[in-house]
Amino acid sequence: MKSFLLHIFMLACISHGIIAQDINNSLHFESDDYVDLSLIAQDINGLNEFTIEFWVQFDAQQNIDYNVFYSVNSSDYRNRFLIRCAGPIDGVADAAVVYINDGSNQYIVGTTPIGDNKCHHIAFTYDNGVCLLYVDGQLDGSGNYIFETQTSDLFSLGQEYDRFPISATAFYNGKLDDFRIWEVVKSQSEIESSKDVELNGNEANLVTYFNFNQGLAGANNSGITNLNNLAQPNKDGTLINFNLNGSTSNFISGSCSNTLPVDLYSFEIDVTEKTVSLNWQTASELNNDKFEVEESRDGSEFQKIGEVKGSETTLTLKNYTYKIQYPQVGLTYYRLKQLDFDGEFEYSKVVSLILEGENEQVGNFYPNPSESGEFNLNYTSTSIEDINITIFDLTGRIILSQNYSVSTGRNILSLNFLTSNEGVLIARVDNGIKQIYRKLLIK
Repeated sequence: MKSFLLHIFMLACISHGIIAQDINNSLHFESDDYVDLSLIAQDINGLNEFTIEFWVQFDAQQNIDYNVFYSVNSSDYRNRFLIRCAGPIDGVADAAVVYINDGSNQYIVGTTPIGDNKCHHIAFTYDNGVCLLYVDGQLDGSGNYIFETQTSDLFSLGQEYDRFPISATAFYNGKLDDFRIWEVVKSQSEIESSKDVELNGNEANLVTYFNFNQGLAGANNSGITNLNNLAQPNKDGTLINFNLNGSTSNFISGSCSNTLPVDLYSFEIDVTEKTVSLNWQTASELNNDKFEVEESRDGSEFQKIGEVKGSETTLTLKNYTYKIQYPQVGLTYYRLKQLDFDGEFEYSKVVSLILEGENEQVGNFYPNPSESGEFNLNYTSTSIEDINITIFDLTGRIILSQNYSVSTGRNILSLNFLTSNEGVLIARVDNGIKQIYRKLLIK
């Protein structure tokens, strides 16, 4: 899955970065499309420990007959190992199934629905006969079956090889993305933490990796014949029967992802004497309502400190900035929460910053300007205290006066008042020792 990718440049801060991608494609299968992977047979042969993982997105109504995501067949076309959709004999619908031939037919049948036309991550681990099936990072089935592949075996994506006169059957209809095979057993936590992150292809113990970032999405890609294996470039897959032109049976735009389609290209921090600027850039957006800026002192518990309006839907680069005029001293963590118009959301990676100096108590009012008369204030206190916030118009008339009890540290104080006054208002924050004034704007 390739979603919300970050390329993090840091100034005076600590960060965790992953690779920015210029292409975010997946491969769409339909009808009799499949990928021949038989060149990888030598790398898988004899492994007593391995992990297979990939993303799928499909409609269950188009995959009702044991449609296969990944298959290993013997040279005489007998099924040896399959990861597929559930079929009539499985007793469930719309789930992932692992078939294993250990001398007889064995099945690990999942329970999680996966045919809802959203992306789902599927992983299988084999540890000397211990077989585990994961869906979306969670254990979904298990069994104890011993099997071993051969160098003469036939490997493929999107179908299973079958006996003469039908050489290929059980074709998959839908998207595949980010297929990888490891020569080690990945733990559940490792699968969960890495399933959303694209790889370079040179990671330790990675023996096969297809990220599907090829061609021009939805364009004429008929000149492409191979699926690039980034882990071993001399062992590519061969594209069979794909049209490679148009929005199906082709490389298509958008990674296989059930998270929000916002490609965050960069996220950086710029520091001046009393201001921290969070700057980010998106490469594309789809139905993006807004970004909420969140802050944490421990890297675990986050609270919203502001928001920035999104650009709805765009395929052009967009730049955003959120300024924190009175940041907290010490170590502070920041992240973005991106929300679409349906309320669905996705978090960015966390970045952090260490500042030296003294805290300013009265921080930002947000959103500012406000269209509703609702504001929040970041207020930092060194002790438990009582404060008063008074809102005036430019004639000096009091619009609102409200008392608050605040605790030590950062406080988020809410103001909600109805006013017919559009334009500039003045906020006075009074803790009994000093008074601070801020300008508010009502649209």
